[in-house]
Amino acid sequence: MQKTIMHSISSEIYRRYPEFRGVEPSVKLHASADASDNQVLTTYLLIYRSTYQVAGNKSLARVLRVVANEDGKILKVSTSRG
Repeated sequence: MQKTIMHSISSEIYRRYPEFRGVEPSVKLHASADASDNQVLTTYLLIYRSTYQVAGNKSLARVLRVVANEDGKILKVSTSRG
């Protein structure tokens, strides 16, 4: 994935989820099938990991998974507490 596209995706993620600001994602190639054209679309999975403090000086891990196409369009975002 090109650095400029990854930077563009990260900027959007930082805007939507400020608690992930400054976190560098791990990037994996992720292919998915397009049912309408019987083609394989090249997509990327970006995984952002962060921890944050909660009451009682406890910390929780949070994972944000982003699926984006090779043009930098965000297709899906999911988050979980780990």
